[in-house]
Amino acid sequence: MHIQRTARWLSLSIASLFFATAASGQTSAPCPSQTLSDPPRVVYRCASGVTIEVEQRTALEGFLGPILEGVRNIFVSDRAIMVDVEPGLGAFQIRTPYAIASVRGTTFIVDALTNSADVFVIEGLVSVSGGYAMGLVELSAGDGVSVTSTALSDVSQWPQTRVSALLRRFDR
Repeated sequence: MHIQRTARWLSLSIASLFFATAASGQTSAPCPSQTLSDPPRVVYRCASGVTIEVEQRTALEGFLGPILEGVRNIFVSDRAIMVDVEPGLGAFQIRTPYAIASVRGTTFIVDALTNSADVFVIEGLVSVSGGYAMGLVELSAGDGVSVTSTALSDVSQWPQTRVSALLRRFDR
């Protein structure tokens, strides 16, 4: 228990330092940021080839990876982020309280809701797991899945109205 709290504190401390540096626009930050207003969000463009768009008021934590400059893992507990990972960068994960989305090069959105998480793939492939007993599903372009604490929904092509509403949150 103490190790978990220490690791979480360390992750939060590094995340606070990383995102504060990136948000300040300092050139030494691995992921310089740009604030956009319509809709409100912050875009981080990492030198490692990862671009992360963060909705306003999104609760997230991240930490620097040991090999490549930039973010390797992000924890999102509320709202949504859009991630674009260039192929060939290795493992990259978005974690929520209910789901883990792992990619190897793609563009996708993870929306952490109060009692679930939604993952939608714009292009490429994403693996999504929902806990130890729920298994793993693969999503390709146009696929989405919802994950709760007890269930992983069937992978499906999301209706255009749902996709459009989600993409509007990132001015797409």
